Amino acid sequence: MRKKIFILFITFFVALSAVAQPSNILERIKTTNSSVKSLETDVHEKYVKNDRVSTQDGKLYYRPDNNFAAYFEAGDHIVIDENRLKIDLGILHGKFKRSNGAMNTLCKVFLYGFQGRCQDLANESNYSIKTETVAKDYKVTFTTRKKRLIGMGFKQVIFVYGQHNLLLKEITLVSYNGSIDTYTISNMNYNIAINNSKFKM
Repeated sequence: MRKKIFILFITFFVALSAVAQPSNILERIKTTNSSVKSLETDVHEKYVKNDRVSTQDGKLYYRPDNNFAAYFEAGDHIVIDENRLKIDLGILHGKFKRSNGAMNTLCKVFLYGFQGRCQDLANESNYSIKTETVAKDYKVTFTTRKKRLIGMGFKQVIFVYGQHNLLLKEITLVSYNGSIDTYTISNMNYNIAINNSKFKM
């Protein structure tokens, strides 16, 4: 009888730990990334739709005061500040207010990803959230709870954080039109001075 109770207790403890672990990981990711003061990094974009694959390389800049910019070799770019988004990438061109729903979600994906605010993104954008360990990384998958939207929107968003340092390594955007857009960062330089001109609209 004691053996059965002991086994039951161990089973319950393991199950409880498995449930609690993802939340703990997300808190650790948020705490670690919130300490980053600035970031300059190489970025590689891979865009896949149907049988078409395109890639490009560029530079990415981030500060936690809602400043983000990515510039690519062909002149494509994304720039985000407190109130606006300027973009020339794929089918999106122009300046937009961040109050625009779809554009606000796009801004949050990039900013919250680097800020480690996974649960905030899920709550504010109506995504379910799943955290799992894949190889040496933590993979955080967001899946929309909404029905298919007309126009711009992401059916799924995926963040990959390094298991050894909990810092963001990759963002993937899965659109309703079937495209998969992945941004992989490397050669990361943290907490360095970044000229304000990088975030100029």
